Amino acid sequence: HSIVEAMAINGYCTGASKGLVYIRAEYPLAVERLKIAIRQAKEYGLLGENIFGTDFSFDIEIRYGAGAFVCGEETALIHSMEGLRGEATVKPPFPSEHGYKGCPTNVNNVETYANIPVILLRGAKWFSSIGTEKSKGTKVFALAGKVNNVGLIEVPMGTTLREVIFGIGGGIKDGKKFKAVQTGGPSGGCLTEKHLDLPIDYDNLLAAGSMMGSGGMIVMDEDTCMVETARFFMNFTQSESCGKCVPCREGTKRMLEILTRIVENKGSLEDLDMLENLSQTIRETALCGLGQAACNPVSSTLKAFRNEYLAHVVDHHCPICNGTKAHLAIDPEKKQNRYGKGKYLLRRAFEKDGLLPPELLWREKAAFSDAVGHSMVDDLKAYAETRYTDEEFEQKRRLYTHAQPFTKESLLYRELFEKHYPGQSGMIADFWMPNRSWAGCDVNDPSARVLSNYGESGR
Repeated sequence: HSIVEAMAINGYCTGASKGLVYIRAEYPLAVERLKIAIRQAKEYGLLGENIFGTDFSFDIEIRYGAGAFVCGEETALIHSMEGLRGEATVKPPFPSEHGYKGCPTNVNNVETYANIPVILLRGAKWFSSIGTEKSKGTKVFALAGKVNNVGLIEVPMGTTLREVIFGIGGGIKDGKKFKAVQTGGPSGGCLTEKHLDLPIDYDNLLAAGSMMGSGGMIVMDEDTCMVETARFFMNFTQSESCGKCVPCREGTKRMLEILTRIVENKGSLEDLDMLENLSQTIRETALCGLGQAACNPVSSTLKAFRNEYLAHVVDHHCPICNGTKAHLAIDPEKKQNRYGKGKYLLRRAFEKDGLLPPELLWREKAAFSDAVGHSMVDDLKAYAETRYTDEEFEQKRRLYTHAQPFTKESLLYRELFEKHYPGQSGMIADFWMPNRSWAGCDVNDPSARVLSNYGESGR
């Protein structure tokens, strides 16, 4: 009833005489309730000809959709209501200038309309007292996933994720540990434990790499593989692409293929670079919001859960998807790219030892110093100088043969690699350390020549 009333008010303010409600045919209960509300409004004289004895006439009709996700975009929605294929068009012209059947059209979400009557009844000041400075009022969420209490909830803007998940939602099922929550529907980003105290509003969610979107909120626990989660959502958005623009039609298809390959433990480190490049390209060039936001689940999980991607493409074994494994088995003769595996395994060794933050992103075709950041390399060098006394360094350097000047920094690299990947430190001789050394490996030693062939890149 609030929606019907708000649409009539909108029609009165804009001079429109016709209102259309677009609803999926798969929602028969919602359709039936809307029909009842429209019929009752007509019985009370709130819709129809000469409302309240004035010269204002307004009526509402229902238009059914076939469930296409892309029809959430306003121009695709209008085309679908016109009986055309649901595809987005370039704006301008905007619907307010050239919309349904060429007429000026005001498109709003039904949740927006539902707020209008109560604002008029109680005043804008009252409504503005609810929520945050830039996001007023309340928001309806569909809380689902690994929480004890699921369903539709309505909370004031500014409520934290912790209050929603552990307060209203009753916490994680079976006492499991919280891992992530995806907000905004299939195109939303995944937020982590560090975001639990984030007040929910439009700006905060966007800044955190997600969005408000349709109000979906899916909670994940410690048993969820975030790579498979990204693949699941990409599978949906790719299948829902209307196919009109190349970046979305082809780009999401390629991303789904890469993610499937990674989930099957057949991916490579270059695939992670390709995912990042495709995400950026699609986001910047897709025609409508579906394509522009389709990569959010991938981008956010690559940033927050990169170690899970590395488990699939480096270890070729995911503890969550494939179960526990007695030891890490690496085939040193299977190169991941022309630069060899050593650089990436060394990076993982640093992460495991707590010397590099796991969310720091790789640039796979860059030198090691570019990959971790030049300032980070300087920090590691300084750390190495304090880790070993001169006497310790002199004792340990005799244990290694070396083809280049051997430094405390290179000793640090060598020992960390040996600590986390025993017996395979020869691989780090396959890439040049930050313009200083071979990390203590003798390049003539057979163990150091396992991955010595760069191909076109040379030594």
